[in-house]
Amino acid sequence: MPIAIPQSRMSAFLSKLVAYREKDFAFAAAMVLSGLIDPTILARSLGRLPAMLDPLEQMRLHSWLKAWLDRHQPDCPHPRNSTDVCHQVAS
Repeated sequence: MPIAIPQSRMSAFLSKLVAYREKDFAFAAAMVLSGLIDPTILARSLGRLPAMLDPLEQMRLHSWLKAWLDRHQPDCPHPRNSTDVCHQVAS
């Protein structure tokens, strides 16, 4: 069972993605690949972001995670209505 991500780690990760720069995407990908950020927990966390976050930013975060999964977990079919990360990203 994955453990919760420390808030400062998640905050740093999300701020990099919201900045929407190529170097920040590389940083975020490195955090996921190194195990500092669990994609399953990230997918759940994205749904709990404050409503004050710009909807475009939320869409970008979901799109980045889906693209990352498509590249690094190509066998993930992204079906809907399930508890695993593939399903959560597509929802």
